[in-house]
Amino acid sequence: MTPQSLRDSSPFRGATQQYGKEDTILSDTVIVALISLVGTLGGTFGGILVSNKLTNFRLEQLENRVNKHNNLIERTYKLEEDIKLHEEKIKVANRRIDDLEVQN
Repeated sequence: MTPQSLRDSSPFRGATQQYGKEDTILSDTVIVALISLVGTLGGTFGGILVSNKLTNFRLEQLENRVNKHNNLIERTYKLEEDIKLHEEKIKVANRRIDDLEVQN
């Protein structure tokens, strides 16, 4: 290949013919690629941020539901303890009534 044919097959061929400087001018293809890269990176990071916000929101909602459930379990446990206490009091009261009836 001759130096002329190498120059003709260069990706900078249009830019060199127009401007005459192969080293300092970027071709249209490179400029479009760089703009595409910036757009792609911006879209990617924007998508990541939106997804992260949605995940955090859903996590907060799940934490609230778990807290409500745990509160319900605690209340149920306390009610069960109260029921046992009242049942014991009823048994004691029934025994006292039975003892009073036997004495009369």
